Amino acid sequence: FIDFVRNYAGRPDDAPLRDPRYLWDTDLDHFGASFGAILNHSLVGDLTECNYSDFGTWGGDALSVLGQWYKSGLSSDQAYTFATERFATRADNSYLSLSDYMADVDAWVLGLQSKTDPSIPLSTLFMQAYATPASAAGRYRSFFLHRFALDADVAREAAGNMFEAPGDAEMALVRDVFWWEQFGDLLAATPVLVSGEARDGVARAFADMVVRYADTE
Repeated sequence: FIDFVRNYAGRPDDAPLRDPRYLWDTDLDHFGASFGAILNHSLVGDLTECNYSDFGTWGGDALSVLGQWYKSGLSSDQAYTFATERFATRADNSYLSLSDYMADVDAWVLGLQSKTDPSIPLSTLFMQAYATPASAAGRYRSFFLHRFALDADVAREAAGNMFEAPGDAEMALVRDVFWWEQFGDLLAATPVLVSGEARDGVARAFADMVVRYADTE
C-alpha cells in the first residue's frame, strides 16, 4: 500500500521535517514504525529492562549498531569508538543515524503525549515540538527523562540488557531471531554470545549519545 501511494500519479510529496535545533531532517518512515511500537506496547516498570517499546525504537537500532560492529571484524576494544562514530551520525553508514535517533526520540516523546491525551492531533504535537530550537532541544531531554530518568548509568545498563538479558522473554526471542537473520553466525548466533567488552562498549557509546543530545553534560 505504501508503495502504491508513493507511485500514485499526482500524489502530494512528503514534506521534510527539519529539526530547528540541529538543522537536520528526521526519518518519517522510521518515526511511523517507532511510534506504533510506543502506542501498541506498554512501558517497562524497571528502567534498566527492555521490552517491545524499546526494541521497536532505540533498542533495535542500538542492537543493529552492535551487529555492524560484529560484522566489521574489529576487535572488542574498538567497539566503543566504532559505535560512537555511528550513533547520531549524519553519514549514511549507520542503523542509528541522527535522522533515526530523531525519529526514535519523537516516537517516545510524542507517543507518550498521544497515549496521555489521544484527542490532540499528532500534527499539533509536531508543531509544538518543532516550533523553536529550544522546544526541539527539549525533546531529547524529555526522552532521557522519561525513558532513563536522566541517569546515564540507567541508559547504559538498559542498552546492555537489550543485548543480553532484557527481562522480557518473548521480546528476547524475537530479538534473537532478528539478530540471526541480520548479523548472526555460528560463533554468535545471538547477541548474548558477542564479547561482553564489545556489548558494554556499544552500550556505553549509546548512553553517551543520549546524554550529549539531552544537553546535560
